[in-house]
Formats: sequence, C-alpha cells, structure tokens
Amino acid sequence: MAAGKVVEKSAAQRPGGVTGKGFVKGVSGNPGGRPKGVAELLAHFRANCTPERMDALFRGLYEIATEDDDPKARVAATKELLDRLVGKPQQSVELSGTVEGLTAEERRERVLLLVAEAAARKEGK
Repeated sequence: MAAGKVVEKSAAQRPGGVTGKGFVKGVSGNPGGRPKGVAELLAHFRANCTPERMDALFRGLYEIATEDDDPKARVAATKELLDRLVGKPQQSVELSGTVEGLTAEERRERVLLLVAEAAARKEGK
C-alpha cells in the first residue's frame, strides 16, 4: 500500500465486538444463550436463603468493608451494603414542554422526543 493512501474497509472487514474481529450480521454473539444452570442456581438460592443466612452474608460484607486489606474490596463491599440497605440513588430526567391539546399519539411522540433530547444532552456533558 502506498504511503498516505487510505483504504476504506467494508462493514464485514471492520474490527469490532469483544474479539476485535467484527460482527457478522444475523449471527448471535451468544448462540448458546444463558448457561442452563443459572436459573436453577437462583431458584435454589432464593428457596434456601433464610434470614439467618442473609444476616451472615451482610456480616461478611461488613467485615470486608471494614477490615479487608484491599481498598478495592472495601469500596466494593461498602457499595453493595449501601445499595441494599439505603437503596441505589435514583436517576431523574427533567422534561419540559406542554402536551395540552394533543392526541395520545402526539403526546407519546412528544415524550419520546423529549427523552431523546435529554439523553443527547447527557451524552454531551
């Protein structure tokens, strides 16, 4: 290839995805889907998660948050505790404008437009 010459790659040749090899149209990146044992594991956990076991889990997280040598582990454990005890912070979107005198479909379109504009502003920050 000559120096300074730019060659445009076709969509099939462009690197992308997790592997950097690109996406193939119509082919799933996860053809097997979720592993089969996940649903059963969650059901087993929910069925056997007694208040005593939950208490032990929270005590374990508290111990990591207050006594672990790894600062990343302390932060992660603290975040998990706060998320479950206090709740995750709510995200709000400020919408402005009026929708009076519009049909239901026109109101729906207006709301979708306002949400898209709010998302665009958020990305621009």
